Amino acid sequence: MRKLHLTFIAFLMLISAHAQYGITKKRKPEAELIKTLPLLVVLHDYDDPLYQRMKADLKEAMQKYWHYSDEIIFVSKDELREYDKDETKRDKYAYLMFSERLYQANVPAGCFCIGLLNKKTFTHFKKFGNYGEKLTMADYKQGLYWLQKDLETVFSFSKIKENGQNAIEIFKENIKVNTLLLDKDLVTDELIENIGENYNYNYSIVSKEEIDQAIMEGRRNVMYLKPFYLINRPIVKTSRSTDFTQSNPTGLGQPLIKINETQTTKVSSFTLNNVYRAEDNNLLAMFKANAKDKTTLKQFKKVMKVLK
Repeated sequence: MRKLHLTFIAFLMLISAHAQYGITKKRKPEAELIKTLPLLVVLHDYDDPLYQRMKADLKEAMQKYWHYSDEIIFVSKDELREYDKDETKRDKYAYLMFSERLYQANVPAGCFCIGLLNKKTFTHFKKFGNYGEKLTMADYKQGLYWLQKDLETVFSFSKIKENGQNAIEIFKENIKVNTLLLDKDLVTDELIENIGENYNYNYSIVSKEEIDQAIMEGRRNVMYLKPFYLINRPIVKTSRSTDFTQSNPTGLGQPLIKINETQTTKVSSFTLNNVYRAEDNNLLAMFKANAKDKTTLKQFKKVMKVLK
């Protein structure tokens, strides 16, 4: 039992140090500076309906839920380039944008990224919502909350460690008074069929839409299950091969040695299904997920065993 307890705490501490949960101490100066600067928020100006919707929703969500910056300025990608080119402005702004592709081998596609305009790499990035589904306002509300929460870790590293050590007791207290909403698409059929035998508290199997509603209402006495993406910064690897077959153009009779370079980009990632409290979106527990991003009965049992 003690081994399970320590394993769970160690896992929480590992996640808190990960690139997608909190900010490492190396990035602390950047996160602190971002808080003091005006934030340029890039609204992609594409004709695609997906980006048109994102443009409207991101603007609305930033106006409602972003508090890390004192000033927000909405810009197009072309306007961002103008800020970047102007040496009198480059050092005076932070910026936030959605990565529709890999940016400078620095962040994965499909993430919301924040950094300093005068830096080549983003300070932090986060993937919102449920994989493969269109983002809703609830996804923006929850995602922006955690993007800011991650940035704010630089001001409270010791508090994060303390919370990690108390994680089990906090979760045990919450399951007694909160109803757990399990997204039917994030758990296996086996777990749905057997949860009553393994969870002796209030729960409900629901759709993502019902969870979205609980998030938007900030509903009290409710917990919900939502994906959490652990994504490392992409790694670019260069492989080299040598070609001795070509003739030497100098006519000296020696083969020409040609070096061929190929770059490949590797993104390391996996998904957890986390339990959050709807009232304030605070994290309460983490469940592993299988290859299809669903939590299994076996994975659910392991966490429940720690709570006993």
